[in-house]
Amino acid sequence: MAWIYLILAGLFEIGWPVGLKMAQVPETRWSGVGIAVAFMAVSGFLLWLAQRHIPIGTAYAVWTGIGAAGTFLVGVLYYGDPTSVARYFGVALLLPGHHAQARPLRGGRQSQAAGLIQALDALST
Repeated sequence: MAWIYLILAGLFEIGWPVGLKMAQVPETRWSGVGIAVAFMAVSGFLLWLAQRHIPIGTAYAVWTGIGAAGTFLVGVLYYGDPTSVARYFGVALLLPGHHAQARPLRGGRQSQAAGLIQALDALST
């Protein structure tokens, strides 16, 4: 369940920069700020729940990675942010880092990768 919380926290992490982007338009300034604050609060709460069972370094790395990659994609797809091979390559470099963070821990604890796989399976059913 902790991995589900963490994935959801990362997805909500995408919402607050989008809210701040919306706040740049005078007509949606206050609704954008409200969206940003709401998404920050939900994302932080879900991260807190996830960190009860996932090491802080792993949780933070995955949370920020989902947020960074997701915000990049939203920017490109919906806001016309510039793209280049280098920018896509930079985002793609997040994947090996997250894989390294989710490697099995020593000392008999459940593999972090196994927990992630279970969470993804639960989301798909």
